[in-house]
Amino acid sequence: MLRKKSRAKPLPKPVPREEVAAMRAVIKTTTSTGLRNRCMFDMWYRAGLRISEVCNLEPRDVDIAEGTIHVVRGKGDKDRTVYFDTAVLSPLLEAWKRERKRLGLAGSPWLFCTIKRSETKLGGVKLPGRRVSERQLQGWIKRIAKQAGVDPRKVTPHKFRHSWATETYEETKDIVVVKEQLGHENLETTMIYTKLVDGARKSAIQRRRDPFAAKPRVQKQ
Repeated sequence: MLRKKSRAKPLPKPVPREEVAAMRAVIKTTTSTGLRNRCMFDMWYRAGLRISEVCNLEPRDVDIAEGTIHVVRGKGDKDRTVYFDTAVLSPLLEAWKRERKRLGLAGSPWLFCTIKRSETKLGGVKLPGRRVSERQLQGWIKRIAKQAGVDPRKVTPHKFRHSWATETYEETKDIVVVKEQLGHENLETTMIYTKLVDGARKSAIQRRRDPFAAKPRVQKQ
């Protein structure tokens, strides 16, 4: 009996750095909504969190000074500690903390809560301070991509997590660090990012110009 060949798992598709930069520049921190959204954006890209993990954060889960995030009941119903670079994220989080207080939202159980009152025929009146939903963020990131001139079909919040993992492995070459931050149960799951980085390295090396190749002679007039 012939065994069926198992299909190779497709490689993740991170968002290129230049596209991340273009999208991040579109999110203005001069407004309450923009400040909140920039914090969430950087949680995906600078800390590698899942979209649901960002939405579920409570103020007490984040230690701004220490640069740590306590993810409660992440994928697989497991807790873990995640780290972020304080130079980038801490000033934003401090500013958002002050803004929450100014808006009268300091009592909300959600770190990244809704800011405006809403009213719909089906849902009725909803006050500020509610949990921001994954669906809201998925739609928002598509709009941001379009504003930045990035193909919105190729951008999702989860792809920024891929970007974090790929870039972190590229910088550290420590796959265990990437595994623990992402919350993967098996190292094999995380190893897929080594293929991305090694593939890019191979391509870059093989595209190098031959320094000893003969240059065309310029005929003297």
